[in-house]
Amino acid sequence: MRASATLSTVLLGLCGLAGCEDLDEFRTDDGSVFHGTVLGSNTDTDSDGPSFIRRGFESHTEMEVTFDPALAAGSPAAEGEPATVGTIHTYLCPPETDLCDEEERTAGRFSRAKLEPIASLEHDALSQYDFPGAGRIRNFILGARFESDAGDGSVSRHAMVFISLMENGKMEVRVIAPSVLGSEGEPLHSELFGVFNLGRRTL
Repeated sequence: MRASATLSTVLLGLCGLAGCEDLDEFRTDDGSVFHGTVLGSNTDTDSDGPSFIRRGFESHTEMEVTFDPALAAGSPAAEGEPATVGTIHTYLCPPETDLCDEEERTAGRFSRAKLEPIASLEHDALSQYDFPGAGRIRNFILGARFESDAGDGSVSRHAMVFISLMENGKMEVRVIAPSVLGSEGEPLHSELFGVFNLGRRTL
């Protein structure tokens, strides 16, 4: 009896380390995305000053995310399928408008950028990170590439994307990227920091 109980305890511990949660409800398909607006948006524009929880994202920036939690957790893709975790896409709608059509949107920082897993994290305790605040089932650290335009051209940049899957079926996304400085130390491209609360949306 004691050996059986010990084995069960070990298996539960291994399951926790491997991330055995059933996360299928967070998988998107061709007919759905997770959608939401950046926190810290002002009433109309940025004229009232920047928000302390928003840098580099314009007020009312909207985000759409596609996501496969199994691939994000390190499961291999099925044969013949691309090993992609998902995509991140941002845009702005006209004032006083939400969920606008494609032709009405102004491009944001990310244009369906791939969410890239960091393979080595699977073997590090950081893959099990958590932080204060109840309701999180599982957290993921991913990368994303994007372009910033300013001055005489564009710069290829990288961002860290922290995705939290919530008990209420929603997704919390944090996007972080350092600023880009010129040869004299002058700021060319602003830092990015944005927190988005996303809910599933049917397309």
